[in-house]
Amino acid sequence: TYTGINLSDKVYDFYTKTGNRQSIENAIWIDSRVVAFRYPVEISMPENGEISGPWLIKSIKPNTEESIDLQFIPISAREDHVDLSYIGLVSDFVQPYGYFNGTVTVTDEGEGTTYIVFFKDVFGVVENHNALW
Repeated sequence: TYTGINLSDKVYDFYTKTGNRQSIENAIWIDSRVVAFRYPVEISMPENGEISGPWLIKSIKPNTEESIDLQFIPISAREDHVDLSYIGLVSDFVQPYGYFNGTVTVTDEGEGTTYIVFFKDVFGVVENHNALW
């Protein structure tokens, strides 16, 4: 099984009429299928900088059909910091790379299948990007 995952916290989230926060970006690829997550995630970064400790990535509404419980351990990072605020351009970008561990449960509503994916020392990247364009 081949797996890829894309998760963001508050990047492409929106609020429904009832006030529930939903994401239009969070998804997991399982073999050739893309399965969207219904609920946003919460990403907790280390307080002393992006590579000073583990990142925690959790579902905001975990349940039996959808749950994300991942820890990311950074090794190092790629960074780019630009301050051209006098022309309206500011970018503070840090992209740590390292390893993911944990579990993701997701249900493909189209086929009704629930997948449980285990991550053990899976290499990947996370990023923290604050931008004004």
